[in-house]
Amino acid sequence: MKKTILLIDDELDLVEMAKFLFEAKGFNVVTASDGEMGLEQLEHCDPDLIVLDLNMPKMGGLEFYQKICNE
Repeated sequence: MKKTILLIDDELDLVEMAKFLFEAKGFNVVTASDGEMGLEQLEHCDPDLIVLDLNMPKMGGLEFYQKICNE
C-alpha cells in the first residue's frame, strides 16, 4: 500500500516539483496551497507525513500545526 504525503505550500512551482519527485518514488501526494486548504484535505485523507511551509497566506504553518495538535 502506498504511503500518502500531504504537501502544504503556497509556492506552486515547488509543490509541483516535490509532487513529481514523491510520486516518482511511489508515494501518493495530496497538496494544499495554505493551512486552511490543508485542514480541508485532512477531512478527506489520513497522511503518513505532512510537509508544511511556515509562511503562507490565510493560515500559516504554525497556526495549522497548533490546530491539528489541539484536535
